[in-house]
Amino acid sequence: MKILLRNQKTKETREVEQGVEYRLLPDEIVLGPTYYVEKEKDIEALSEEVAKNGILWGDVVANAAKIFGIKPCTSCEQRRQILNHIQRLGVKEAARQIMETLK
Repeated sequence: MKILLRNQKTKETREVEQGVEYRLLPDEIVLGPTYYVEKEKDIEALSEEVAKNGILWGDVVANAAKIFGIKPCTSCEQRRQILNHIQRLGVKEAARQIMETLK
C-alpha cells in the first residue's frame, strides 16, 4: 500500500510506500493511503455532478429497486426519466406525468 502526499501550492502529488520512512517537503501534506484518496476522488466527482445537475431522483429510486431485486419495466423507465427531470418540470408536473404512467 502507498501513502499519497500533495504539495498544497503546486498541487503535485507523490507516493511513498507505507512503512518506509519519508520526510514531508515544504508545503506538503499527507492525503492518506492511495485507496482512500481514490474514494475521495469518486465522492468529489459525484458531488460536482449533483451540484451541476441536481440529484437525479429517478436514478436513486432505480438503484434502490435494483438492490431489492425489483426488475424494471417500461413504465419504471418512464418514471425514472420523469424523476430525473423533476427540477426542470416542477413537482406538480412531475407528479401528473407519473400518474399518467400508472394508468
